[in-house]
Amino acid sequence: MVECQICLKVFNSDKTKAHSFYCVRHLNFALAMRIYVDCTDIVKVRDRLAETKALLDGTEEELDEKEAEPEEKEAELEEKEEELEEKDGTIRELEEHLAEKKSKLEERERLRLKKRIG
Repeated sequence: MVECQICLKVFNSDKTKAHSFYCVRHLNFALAMRIYVDCTDIVKVRDRLAETKALLDGTEEELDEKEAEPEEKEAELEEKEEELEEKDGTIRELEEHLAEKKSKLEERERLRLKKRIG
């Protein structure tokens, strides 16, 4: 009696050669199937990783856009602040000019009143 080291079956020694060919062929088929299944799993995992990477890349792009938005808004706010400062300066100049005109007008009115009275 002989025990097969591959499948651990016990059989007569006269069937050793036939059994060995069968067992090795069966083992090769099983290994080939296992390798095929492993490769198929690897392909599935690779595809899932690619999908996940694509999602992450999309998410990163969205995050980059969202991060850029506050910077753009801050730049817009700075521009508006500069415009407001310019307008404030213009308003001050106009108010000063108006005050000068009012003082000149008041001075003229005083002179007219003095001429009428005097």
